[in-house]
Amino acid sequence: MNRKRIAIVVLIPVICIALLIANFTSIRLSIKGYHKEDKKVVLKLEKDDIKDILDYDQIIDISKWNKVENDSHYLLYDEYYRASKKSVKKVVYYIDSYYERMEDLNYLGYTKDVLFKNSDVYTISNLDTLISASVPYKKAKKYLAIKGAQIKDIKEYVDSGFKPLKAVLTVSYPGIDSSKRDDRTYTIEDPSNMLVLIKNGFSVPSDYVPSDLRDVNIPYESEVGQLRDCAATALENMYKDGLKQGYSIAIKSSYRSYKT
Repeated sequence: MNRKRIAIVVLIPVICIALLIANFTSIRLSIKGYHKEDKKVVLKLEKDDIKDILDYDQIIDISKWNKVENDSHYLLYDEYYRASKKSVKKVVYYIDSYYERMEDLNYLGYTKDVLFKNSDVYTISNLDTLISASVPYKKAKKYLAIKGAQIKDIKEYVDSGFKPLKAVLTVSYPGIDSSKRDDRTYTIEDPSNMLVLIKNGFSVPSDYVPSDLRDVNIPYESEVGQLRDCAATALENMYKDGLKQGYSIAIKSSYRSYKT
């Protein structure tokens, strides 16, 4: 009898310790604040993923992510969601797509911290471009820091051998004369091109006059300037279409001249 009692006394703490070890992860999740249903989901993940979730400062709303079809990258969902403030569906799509490319991106130095802080720039399409270009982030970041830089042109920037600003202007904006660096204004070299960008700092030469300026054949209340043929035609067509729809149209204020 004494031996049985001793065995029981010894066995009870052993069983308790064994149960504690077996349920240690579940207990830690409970202490962290996860409820029963979320714990079931987390406990099915890989050990490394469970460890990351336990080490994470925040409690992840597992049920929120399971409202849409996903690949169970819950920690990344939560991190990207907090950084981007995008919808659940968009977050899941981005992260599931990013995860497939993560190894290649990490190899090039494009960590999740870099990508998540600039999520509008680093779209999935752009991530594919970066991987294809195989340009390390250490080389690329000085070019990408230039306002107006295009990720699709990143390899050409690097291969050009130019300093970042000149590389971006030369490769992505070849029609802009960037020689006037004192006042940061650029002269458009081919102003007749209908696709050039004209805005503050990007202007046509002061003596430039389009060869196809003409009057606009619509009634107006005050004097108006001339427009290039394609713009004048578009305005005339808009006026005609408005009349067909039964609108009463009158041009009350003059539109600006071509130089604006």
